[in-house]
Amino acid sequence: MTVLRLAAAALASALAAGTLVLAPTAASASSDQVWTGGGDGTSWSDGQNWQSMSVPQNGDSVTIPAVNFPARTVVTGMPSGTQLQDLTLTDASLSGGDATVAGDFSWSVSQGFEILGSPLTVAGNASFSGAGERDSQAPMTFDGNTDIAGPGLLSIQDTGPAITNSGTLTLEPGAVVRASVCCVTPDEFINNGTVAVPASGTATVAFMGFHDQGSVSVGPGGLLDIGGGPGVFGAGAGLGGGGTLQFDQGAAITLAPHVSIAAGSTMLLTGNAQFLGAGSFTGGGKFSWTGGTIDGNLGVASTIHTTISGKATKTFTSPTSKPMALTLRGGTTLQGPGEVELSGATTLSNLGTLTMGPGTTVGASVCCVHPDHFSNGGTLIVAAGTKTATATNLAFSNSGTVKITGGTLFVNTLSYKQAAGATQLAGGALSAAQPIDIAGGTLSGFGTITGSVQNAGRVSPSTTGGVLKITGAYQQTKTGVLTSVLTGTSPGTKFGQLSVGGKATLDGTLKVSPGNGFNPHGKSFSVLLYKSRSGKFATLSGSPAYTVSYGPAAAKAVYP
Repeated sequence: MTVLRLAAAALASALAAGTLVLAPTAASASSDQVWTGGGDGTSWSDGQNWQSMSVPQNGDSVTIPAVNFPARTVVTGMPSGTQLQDLTLTDASLSGGDATVAGDFSWSVSQGFEILGSPLTVAGNASFSGAGERDSQAPMTFDGNTDIAGPGLLSIQDTGPAITNSGTLTLEPGAVVRASVCCVTPDEFINNGTVAVPASGTATVAFMGFHDQGSVSVGPGGLLDIGGGPGVFGAGAGLGGGGTLQFDQGAAITLAPHVSIAAGSTMLLTGNAQFLGAGSFTGGGKFSWTGGTIDGNLGVASTIHTTISGKATKTFTSPTSKPMALTLRGGTTLQGPGEVELSGATTLSNLGTLTMGPGTTVGASVCCVHPDHFSNGGTLIVAAGTKTATATNLAFSNSGTVKITGGTLFVNTLSYKQAAGATQLAGGALSAAQPIDIAGGTLSGFGTITGSVQNAGRVSPSTTGGVLKITGAYQQTKTGVLTSVLTGTSPGTKFGQLSVGGKATLDGTLKVSPGNGFNPHGKSFSVLLYKSRSGKFATLSGSPAYTVSYGPAAAKAVYP
């Protein structure tokens, strides 16, 4: 009796304190429900199809295995609003209303194909595996960790947001996620979390819209190939992991400003893919362009290295014929025979260091009333070896430094104009179809300029590398300056000499000065050679004083 009184007192005390926890009854407890197909063989609502002889309830874990494999297991009529703890499908199809899985979801297809026809939300982990095809015909939402593996295709056949990822979705090497149709009302892969590809593997998302508002991580040596369909890289989206994200097969990606490419990672535009919009790349990685179209403004940060290469034509265009610019602020390497073609009021603007290799071409599709532009405000290095780098059908302008170290820079059709900065021949040559306009800055060095030169700035032939030669005419305006430094009596190697193959029309200033302690007294120096001449230098500059003797083929600085 004492024990009973104590128990009753304890019960009353617990009830009063609100701390009494009652164990669930058998009817409310979750259970593991396993499909057997022993009833009609297809209906979710037929209790005889389940091992427990009862239909699964909300909160249960459901397993649908391969029954009578390799014959297909097809389960239909899952009720709308179904809430499961776990869901496992093995060589099985499932359709019906929407379902939410609080725990884990697994779908494995070993051969043939199976269908998921129910909208699915997975809060826990999800996995797709097997060599067979998995056809999703309803939206899938993943909030946890998702793994897509195996050689079997994950086929998406649902218009609109077919896959929405808010967790970490891993595409294992060889994984392919592909929609059946594209692109008027495309299926969509929406990433608000992280899409990951392990190192040294290739995964593919094809013929669906890839909308990234989160991050993409591709391991070193890995590749994520996005092909076909429209997509978006939103503000704040980024690429990391040290691998490559590739866009090809007609992918049309609208870029937002400040898309980040982390150090070691590469964003690759190739094939017939497109970058659209007013985007920009930041970070410390690489942008590679081997094919396709940039259709709109694109800015590349000074910390990004750009490689433009390959045999295919790369097109930069303005879709509305409004002025658009591709602005390169970092290091850029241009190589391979495939032309970079500008079209529709566009400007290729180099504000970093751009190196043009042998046989490279930057051109425009039309010329010449409203030309496209190649603008250099940084450093343009022409390292063409024994070959030619070409700018064709473009208005070429320089306000930075153009340094030709090998081969020839050929400016075809339109003019070469320098407003400021420097053009340096350092072992290479410059060729232009129209007169080279040095409106400001300096033209210096040694080698051959094929064409004519108008000088309103400064021309400074080399005193060490050789003679600076102009095959055509040379016109110097009243603001122009021709300089020569004297360190000896050998033209090109000891004093600067300009050799003009055509007519020299003179005005402006001649500046001649000795250097390295050289004494020019009693000597004369042919600082300018020409085929014919008109005019004279208006001003002589330099110390000690000298006079100029104008002969039929040369102008000589003469020291008493």
